[in-house]
Amino acid sequence: MTSNFAKKNSPPKIPSFLFPWLDVLALGSWGILMIKYWLTSKLYLLIRPDFFWLVISGGFGLLILCFFKAVELLSQLRKKNTQHSTKRSTFKRISPWNWQ
Repeated sequence: MTSNFAKKNSPPKIPSFLFPWLDVLALGSWGILMIKYWLTSKLYLLIRPDFFWLVISGGFGLLILCFFKAVELLSQLRKKNTQHSTKRSTFKRISPWNWQ
């Protein structure tokens, strides 16, 4: 009875192929946020002006990491798709050629 209750109230499952993209989303969001605060002059509210260079370089660094992580995930996806399509195309005939 408890297992049936747990099935009804369990949260919906996120497909496993979306988990690596959470890294890309988080890195990009933080990078954009840091650069946005710098461009809108709200960075003065958060840190001392002596450390602006650190926040600005960190924001651009996070965006660069986001880009490389996205390229890596896309190349893995392409590699997986090409391997999957070659598996489909390898068809072996079971019966001899003269059976038709």
